[in-house]
Amino acid sequence: MNITKGKRHTARKVLLYGPEGIGKTSLAKQFPRPLFLDTERGTGEYEVDRVEVRAWSDIDEAFSMLAKADYGYKTVVLDTIDSAVPLLVAKVCREHNVRSLADMGFGKGHALVSDLVKALLDKCNTLVDAGIHVLFLAHSRIKRMEQPDLPEGYERYELRLPERVAGEIKTAFDAVLFANFRVTMVEDKGRMRAVGGKDRVLYAAHSTSHDAKNRCGIPDRAPFTIDSLAPLLNGAPPAKESGPTTSKEAVTESELKTPHPMDALAATLDASKLSAFLLNRGQISQGQSYRDLPEAYVRRVLDRPEEFRRCVLA
Repeated sequence: MNITKGKRHTARKVLLYGPEGIGKTSLAKQFPRPLFLDTERGTGEYEVDRVEVRAWSDIDEAFSMLAKADYGYKTVVLDTIDSAVPLLVAKVCREHNVRSLADMGFGKGHALVSDLVKALLDKCNTLVDAGIHVLFLAHSRIKRMEQPDLPEGYERYELRLPERVAGEIKTAFDAVLFANFRVTMVEDKGRMRAVGGKDRVLYAAHSTSHDAKNRCGIPDRAPFTIDSLAPLLNGAPPAKESGPTTSKEAVTESELKTPHPMDALAATLDASKLSAFLLNRGQISQGQSYRDLPEAYVRRVLDRPEEFRRCVLA
């Protein structure tokens, strides 16, 4: 029996997702010595090493070769997993001589896809054991959620992946990070209006508005910079950036503490009671505050602030 103690400083498996154009590839190229598996031809403007992926076999072969020999890379980036999955589906359909997974009988095709995703995740573990970080990039989508214990539904961001595949990856990875543009709701002539939308933020904890997690000590909310990911890189130096970071490319911690439309209302309530109320209704998670509430919920609160106050104080 081999017993070890303390923290293990290993490479990490990281999933970074968010809307188009937020800069996922730009951030990924700052990981230590990255090799991109480019499924979207989206790295052409960057000075990076890449494998142009045209079939699932290109991904499979790249992971296998990196596991067998040292090519000098410290990170492998799959850019993006949601563009890679259709290649996997095409492989399964071709090998079983069908036009779609539905033609294979109830659930059979999806089960085969899931098995191949699990095989890829096993190869990810092999690379991590060899000291190579694995970074999957993905796009987000908005989904309407309905819960029987809540009077109204709400919208949240999720991975643009089949549910079964998304579940396999989220479970296996050390960090699931959601990137988004920071938007603030302000009152303008009696109506709520969204402002901002330029600064970028990383979220590393689950919320009603998005999926996220991390086992690496990343703050729940952090600037969209490589420095924010230092806890998961184990001190490895990031790749050199070709130019200085401008104010539009980073959000400092002080900038994150901007006024919130619920600040005035929250100031009239006991902070612990407010947090307990929101936790009990599933609107926030442990360690979060009213600042992490979904925008739709904030709008409803500000439409009926006195009613909200009575509910919290009840």
